Amino acid sequence: MHSPFLSTMARHFLAVAEARSITEAGEHLHVAPSAVSRQVALMEAAMGCALFERQARGMALTEAGERLLAWLTTVQREADEVQRQVQGLGPSAVQRLNLACTEGFTTAFMPALMGRFRAAMPGARLFLRVGDAAQVDQWLQRGEADVGLRFATRPVEGLRVAASAPSPIVAVVAAGHPLAAQSEASVIDLVRHPLALPEGSSTVRQVLDNACALAGTHYEVACTGNLPTLIALVQQGGLVMLGSRMSVMHALADGSLKAVALAEVLFAQRQVQVLVREGRVPSDIAQAFVAQAVAALAASGRPAERVLRPGGTRGPGRRGPA
Repeated sequence: MHSPFLSTMARHFLAVAEARSITEAGEHLHVAPSAVSRQVALMEAAMGCALFERQARGMALTEAGERLLAWLTTVQREADEVQRQVQGLGPSAVQRLNLACTEGFTTAFMPALMGRFRAAMPGARLFLRVGDAAQVDQWLQRGEADVGLRFATRPVEGLRVAASAPSPIVAVVAAGHPLAAQSEASVIDLVRHPLALPEGSSTVRQVLDNACALAGTHYEVACTGNLPTLIALVQQGGLVMLGSRMSVMHALADGSLKAVALAEVLFAQRQVQVLVREGRVPSDIAQAFVAQAVAALAASGRPAERVLRPGGTRGPGRRGPA
C-alpha cells in the first residue's frame, strides 16, 4: 500500500525498488513499463544522480538509491499512520486490519483465527498477505501490515514481539512410516530417510542445518514445494517433513499423519511470534487481534506469553523483544 500523499515519481520509485524490475513494478501499479521507466528517469533527473543500476537480472539500487528508499519508506509509514488516524475519526470508520503470516499458519490456524475474529467483530475487514519470514518482516517494517505471525528463533530489528509461544519443530510422517513408531527421533534418524522441505530459507532449514553441523552429518532433500504439496507427498508414505504441529493439525487429528518429537534441543527453541512494528502503538483493532491470537494459541495447547498489553505497553519485567 503506497500512500496517496506520495508523488507519482516516488510511488514508481518505491515499486521498482521493491520489485527490482521495471516490468513487475508496472504490473503492480497497473501501468505500462514505459511509464514506470519514465517516472524513474524523472526522479533521477530531479535527484541529479543515478538511483538504479540496470543489470541483467534486474534493477539494483545504487548507494544514493538506498538512501532515498530509506527516507521515502519512513515518509510513507508516517503518512499511512496519519491517514489511518484521520479515517478513524469518522463515525463510519472502516475497521481495516492488514495481516501477514508465513505459509505454515495458512492450513488451519490463521483461517480459524480470522473466522473467530470476524464473528466477534463483524465490521472488521481483514486483509492477509502470505510470504516467507523475510517478507513478513519487511511488510511489518514498512507499515504494510499491522500484525504478523511467523516462526522465529530470535528477535528481528524494528519489530516488537506482542506475544510468543513455544512451537518446536517436529518430524511429520505418514502413519505407516518407520519413524511413526518412535516417540522421539534424532537428527541422525532423520537423515536416514528422504526429506521433504520447504523451498528457500526458512527457520526449519536454518535449524536443521545447525543441528546437522553439530552432529557432524548432512542431509539430502528429496522433494521441495509449498506446504500443501509437501503434506500430500508425506501422506503417500516414505518421506519425512519437518515443521510445526500447527501446520498439520487437521492431518494429525484424522490420523493420516503423525508428529514425532526431535531429540536435539535446537528443534525445541523455535517460537510462534505475534509481531507489530516497533515505535507504533497498535490500533484498537490490532490489539484485539493480538488478544484473539493469544487465546487461539492457548486453545491449541501453546500457552502464549503476551508481551504487549492493552494500550500498547509492555508487560512487567520486559525490556525488549522476547
